[in-house]
Amino acid sequence: FFQQGVKNKRSAFHYPAIASCSKKSFNLRTVILRKVLREDRVLFFYTDYRSNKVQEIKNNNLVLLHVYDKKNNIQIQAKGKAKIIYKEKLNQIIWSSMSDHSKLAYMFEKAPDSKITNKIDLGYLKEEEGFKNFTIIKMKVNKITFLKLNYHGNQKALFEYTNKTFNYFWLVP
Repeated sequence: FFQQGVKNKRSAFHYPAIASCSKKSFNLRTVILRKVLREDRVLFFYTDYRSNKVQEIKNNNLVLLHVYDKKNNIQIQAKGKAKIIYKEKLNQIIWSSMSDHSKLAYMFEKAPDSKITNKIDLGYLKEEEGFKNFTIIKMKVNKITFLKLNYHGNQKALFEYTNKTFNYFWLVP
């Protein structure tokens, strides 16, 4: 499911929601799935280093990813640990391959969620300064809950991964 979500912008798996936890609350936001390493159970997303989710992941790297695919009546929740990839060679490689339009998301003068006086009061950084904000989130999945909604009976399964073992169980939906 996740692999087709990388390229297919019409797929629900292209726009999963990822939850992280601050000291005061849980936070959920939609991200864009950028890359999947299926055999390694790794998912990649991009974000601004100044965003709240980066600090939340630094404080608690446990994250939950949620996708609801209405077309196929499937809900997936993936739990795992996230790692912040910042100012590494991979960041430069990906940044160099991005369109100018995509780079704009990291080139605002102010950090995400900063208050502004009006919606056009954004201000932009130069590209090299924007690159300093570009961050990759790498999520290693260790548990997936799969729910298939069906008129004739829902089906639910749990897939658990540890270092070298894989187990799955059917669950009561």
